[in-house]
Amino acid sequence: MSKETLSFVIPPPKNYKISSAFSYNFKLALTEYFGTYPVPFSTPKGYTTRYWTLENGIYWVETDQCAEFLAVCYPVWSTELSDLAMQIGEQLEHDRIYGIHQTLGYIFFSSKVSCIPIYELMQTRSAWDGTAIDKCALMNTIWRYIPEYAVLTNSWEQTGLNNIISTLLPQLDFDQERTAQNNNHMIAMFPDSGEDYQLFKKIGIHVRQ
Repeated sequence: MSKETLSFVIPPPKNYKISSAFSYNFKLALTEYFGTYPVPFSTPKGYTTRYWTLENGIYWVETDQCAEFLAVCYPVWSTELSDLAMQIGEQLEHDRIYGIHQTLGYIFFSSKVSCIPIYELMQTRSAWDGTAIDKCALMNTIWRYIPEYAVLTNSWEQTGLNNIISTLLPQLDFDQERTAQNNNHMIAMFPDSGEDYQLFKKIGIHVRQ
């Protein structure tokens, strides 16, 4: 097993937002070690009938019960999504019974709340903006349906709580004031952008056989 793969055995601290370089290496290791992560056949509401691939292990699925979910595989959600995002996710019954950290299952986010995990995943996937996701429309959707998340996230950014360096240094006996983050990480509102953020639906559909 390569050195890069070994670095993912130990999970990062809670709410740790990994850097772009770490994320890039993680994606390479995920693909090289596991291959293509399978699209989930079952969801909390029916079986997958068709899907879109945002990335290996990250899929948007539609089901035979006319439900839609963002499905995120275990290696991704267990390292990249916050506790807040995980609270709105759903698990399969099998994973709830046997423990998802044992079954290594997918977490599913309904179409109404999927804007939250997508926003968090985009922190290390800037290439999605304008190709798979309209980020301005995504932020409008967050403000419309889950404004509490936007308020809380922005308050963390303003106080520096989302800065992993300023959070860890005090634990290492370094004196450093938390500084406010730049506006690039704030969840803003864009009146002219609407709420249709799912650019990926315009390309790359797959029908489950």
